[in-house]
Amino acid sequence: MSCSRRWTPAAIVAFAVVLAVVSTFSPASGQPAASPSRVGMLTPATSATAKPNWDAFREAMKGLGYVEGKNVVYEYRSAEGQPERLPQLAAELVKLPFKIMGVANTPGNLAAKKATTTIPIVMVAVGDHVRVGLVSNLGRPGGNITGFTNLTGQITAKRL
Repeated sequence: MSCSRRWTPAAIVAFAVVLAVVSTFSPASGQPAASPSRVGMLTPATSATAKPNWDAFREAMKGLGYVEGKNVVYEYRSAEGQPERLPQLAAELVKLPFKIMGVANTPGNLAAKKATTTIPIVMVAVGDHVRVGLVSNLGRPGGNITGFTNLTGQITAKRL
């Protein structure tokens, strides 16, 4: 299974906002965070397929002030086109110390949701979040998952 969708400007902004909020203060002391924010990234796609998307994402984040190795560190995990590996990779990421998780595609997000209820997850390339069980509703999704939706199927049906 590949992830052919690119990070849209809306997804990058959503991710940056959540990252800024969770990395601004240390949860224990309320003081500004001193070390780089660590970000987990999970995709079902192969590394080669996902590379242009991640490169575009990192470049856009850099433009927003998040410089890899300076104030942000990315931990990538790719299922290499084998979606059955996603639960294991999500569990592996959850064991690492990071503040937010960017997850591509529906299977990846379902695996991430199962792996953690506390780490913020930003969804990318998911069609109907409610129908697949990622959130209870779009108005108030609740839990630790946020992101954007592409309800093209529903909109196309209404356009007809």
